[in-house]
Amino acid sequence: MNRDEIKHIADIAQIDFTEDELKSFEKNFIENMNLIEKIKKIDTEGLKEVFQVNGTENNLRSDEIGKSLTQDEATKIQFLKNTDILSCWNLWSELWRL
Repeated sequence: MNRDEIKHIADIAQIDFTEDELKSFEKNFIENMNLIEKIKKIDTEGLKEVFQVNGTENNLRSDEIGKSLTQDEATKIQFLKNTDILSCWNLWSELWRL
């Protein structure tokens, strides 16, 4: 890949490079593209696909159904954003009793 092709890609992506930036970027970009070409040539036939390479397994918590707001409660909370502090306090007190 040459400088003109890199500049063309940058123009398409609407990235403006100064000449110094382009010169610096050109070297790194070419190195990265060469690395990608080397990786493409690696024979992976017969290798097991992996998502994780360090042995970590699914450590996410289980989904559990918990208490959630009713539509009316959720609407009241939205109302809080446009209400004075005393009204908010009264409404929150009412919701906490539910």
